[in-house]
Amino acid sequence: MISASEKRPYLPAWSSTPLFIFILAAATLLAYSNNFAAEFVYDDYLFIIDNPAVQSPSRPARFFLERESFSSGGYEVIYRPLAALSFAVNYQLSGHNPESYHAVNILWHMACGILLFVLMRFTFADAIFAFFVSLLFVLHPVQTEAVSWISGRGNPMFLSFLLLTLICYGKWLAESPHKGLYYALALIFSALSLLSKEMAVVIPVLMIVYDVSLNPPARREAWKKLLFGVMPFVGLSLVYILLRHLILGETKQIEYWGGSMSAALLTTSKGFISYIRLMFFPRSLTVEYIVPVADSILDARVLISLLVLAAVAAVCIVSYRRAPILCFGIAWFFVSLLPVSNIVPLRAIMNERFLYLPSIGFCCILASPIRREASIARRGVAYGAMAALLIVSLCYATLTFDRNKDWRTSFALWTASVATSPEGSTSQYNLGLELYNRGRYVEAIEHLRMACQLQKDFPLAHGVLGNAYIAIGDYNAAILEYEIGLQQAPEDERLRHNLAMAWFEKGKAHEERDEVPMAIRSFQNALQYEPDFKDATKAIRNLRSRTERNRTNEIGRNRQGTT
Repeated sequence: MISASEKRPYLPAWSSTPLFIFILAAATLLAYSNNFAAEFVYDDYLFIIDNPAVQSPSRPARFFLERESFSSGGYEVIYRPLAALSFAVNYQLSGHNPESYHAVNILWHMACGILLFVLMRFTFADAIFAFFVSLLFVLHPVQTEAVSWISGRGNPMFLSFLLLTLICYGKWLAESPHKGLYYALALIFSALSLLSKEMAVVIPVLMIVYDVSLNPPARREAWKKLLFGVMPFVGLSLVYILLRHLILGETKQIEYWGGSMSAALLTTSKGFISYIRLMFFPRSLTVEYIVPVADSILDARVLISLLVLAAVAAVCIVSYRRAPILCFGIAWFFVSLLPVSNIVPLRAIMNERFLYLPSIGFCCILASPIRREASIARRGVAYGAMAALLIVSLCYATLTFDRNKDWRTSFALWTASVATSPEGSTSQYNLGLELYNRGRYVEAIEHLRMACQLQKDFPLAHGVLGNAYIAIGDYNAAILEYEIGLQQAPEDERLRHNLAMAWFEKGKAHEERDEVPMAIRSFQNALQYEPDFKDATKAIRNLRSRTERNRTNEIGRNRQGTT
């Protein structure tokens, strides 16, 4: 794609493509080698363990037509049939053995690295630049959520197909002898990418960024060809959006953050700045990022974020002619974030997995000094830049290896998340749940109470908190938590049953202390929430019979005393 005059004037002997691909594959395996033994964590239960569709080999078409096939009970508003189908294939091959699921994720990530190398090599005619872009990509710690989390598989899947789309599209632009075939393949790969994850809707815009930022069309005919080539992909994305809405019955996951699109977008602008920070300094990674909802554009953090974003946009525009790779990297980064910018409301303001596609733009910018130094044929400086990038890559690999330790178990994941993001209600709840499952009830109560304080409407947390109180014998506290949870989720039958059980257990405690009236009242309260509660009915009957016998015996003793 880049003109011949910009090709590297020298190539070291070790720059052969097979060797670079081998190094990329080996580096990926080494960085993620401690991830193979990790367990199912987080939403893996929702998408895989508790998802009946994944465990049934029959009717594979259901993954394309039924909302319930993507997540247990159709809980999540997502349409990723190929990702769900891949979990089903994984289950048929190895059941619930997490090692095989992790192996597949790592292989998909490796494929992304190799395909990115192929795309960069073809685009810039520079194997060394392509290698470092790909190496930085596969080793960057921010990718761990998309790779180490089994349910994140949709990320490397959709990106693999997206890169294949751009490779074929690039061949079509370059007037390949088989350009018709390449264009058809680009459409097919684009469809596969869309069916893997929603973020692929940005493909048509990325095509424009890819072509315009690197090879600005000089004549009207070139612009016409560009627009003609992109329009079918626009249509494909629109068809996917319509299909997704028809299958799911809705488009947005939640209501707008802050109650309006403007508040959501202003809040997301703060998240974009955090994304930039994570790309440069990938430390304190966490599952849950807390971004306070913006009240106004006059919010200090919002103003700073908008100023920074405006400055970055200015750099992108200025570099359009002078530094095309810088322009390309910036445009790619921010265009890739459009699907997760809360134009359509999402459950999260920001997540690390949202950076899986945008990070390619950052890696291009980071590796760009190699091409600049090569253009003036200063070998010493160029080798110095390569050495610096190798050091950065090694640091990335070390951080990735270390971050993978947090994904080993649910307990390790949520412990790390609470340590990094203590104000995250989801993290506090999940750590409390893990502690509860381990019988550490007092510690669990502490985190569950914190979760309820951080999130006003959280019936799940109130339910588990009630369970923890029952486990330590505090029935009054348990009843209060269940009642709050039931107020927040009146249709939740589990909460209703647990509330009945709490009153029943309280009744048994009164019964053991021979506090019969209070015991009967507690059992009656249990029946209010679960009328068919046979044990409560039996307990009331036994207590009343015992009370009647005691009264009869007392009358008999009184008569004997009178006689």
